[in-house]
Amino acid sequence: MKLSDYKDRYKGHRAFFIGNGPSIKHTPLELLKDEYCFGTNRVIQLYEHTEWRPTHYIAVSGENCKRKDWFNDMVKIIETGIPCFLANWLWKTDANREKWYFPPTPDNVLKLFCMKLWDKDDNCVVGWSTNVESQVIQSRGVASGWMQLAYWMGFNPLYLVGCDLGYKPFDLGKDDPNHWLSNYDKERGEEDCIRENEVMHYAHHRLAQLAKEVGCEVYNATIGGELEAYPRVDLYELLDDNNVILR
Repeated sequence: MKLSDYKDRYKGHRAFFIGNGPSIKHTPLELLKDEYCFGTNRVIQLYEHTEWRPTHYIAVSGENCKRKDWFNDMVKIIETGIPCFLANWLWKTDANREKWYFPPTPDNVLKLFCMKLWDKDDNCVVGWSTNVESQVIQSRGVASGWMQLAYWMGFNPLYLVGCDLGYKPFDLGKDDPNHWLSNYDKERGEEDCIRENEVMHYAHHRLAQLAKEVGCEVYNATIGGELEAYPRVDLYELLDDNNVILR
């Protein structure tokens, strides 16, 4: 399929973004088995812990093509056959890049032309593209690109799950306390975590404003965490209506 085939394809349906925060360890993902869910990055590592599976996948982080563990997890997801939306820069030629860092391109892989905008102080600008076929404006975190994509696909409302924020500093090489997987991102240092937390909070508050402007409803269904940019909803109550979405 082509990217254009997904325009408004899911009008009338809701979608969930499954983040990788530590709250995922006590999130009842099985309750989402009949929902449209987007996984990201190393989500396949969850498969041995739950019967839940994402219906879609999105990857826009450079880590997916710089680190072999991230890359391998992404390829395994592609091989499951679900629609995978990947940033075009994952195929960017780099002199320091080894050949196996280029994702395969079977029919279920759809490329997103992702771009970053910068202000005069070299800060990443948070934006919203209403034409995903043309571009996706990527700021901090995968969720920013996902919101634009999901809303363009017709999904509304959108729910964030496992998006905790509140990043805690930790020593390089030690267990990562900021994700459900202890070895998710061991390469971040103390300064990176502190800065990332500040930038991510700002990005989400700006995304909340932009989503409202275009008519996209976004809610935070994360269990706990420190993300307060969106209205909170209780995941158990949200899924208690037993709505089954036909795929």
